[in-house]
Amino acid sequence: MRNKLPVLLLVVTMVIGSFAALSLTLSAAGPADMKRRVAFHSKRSGNWDIWVMDADGKNLGQLTTDPTTDAFPAWSADGRSIAFGSYRSGNWDIWVMDADGKNQRQLTTDPTDDRNCAWSPDGLSIAFESVRSGNWDIWVMDADGKNQRQLTTDLAGDRGLAWSPMAMAIVLPRPS
Repeated sequence: MRNKLPVLLLVVTMVIGSFAALSLTLSAAGPADMKRRVAFHSKRSGNWDIWVMDADGKNLGQLTTDPTTDAFPAWSADGRSIAFGSYRSGNWDIWVMDADGKNQRQLTTDPTDDRNCAWSPDGLSIAFESVRSGNWDIWVMDADGKNQRQLTTDLAGDRGLAWSPMAMAIVLPRPS
């Protein structure tokens, strides 16, 4: 039986004024018996935190409770981990945790902002946006945070990344 690569179905951010009201990622990742889950950030607890629920809206659960902002969740291909952006260190960094919220650990530590990450379909790498070079560019690292390297160097800035389904490329929106 051939393994099908999981597919990131949807990423949505709704903006109301200067606040993101909802950003969610639906995951069809993992074993067939695994429920379809939604990870999203919400201020429903009074602070921006990462939450999960079943795709039908049931079994709502809060995964992060840090007093700073945690946002932009991204499921790993196997559905066992969630990478996310956090402001815990005084700037945006990439963190990862188990799908149940346990084992939260920081992957990036650069003093500039790193956020908006995406797992590769094979689960071996995480791409992310960073302003380390003075403007927004795309970087990639191993799933454990090691081997961080810059992929783009466009002076206009690069944002809005997505992996191709076979992990052969990272797609970026480009102005016409």
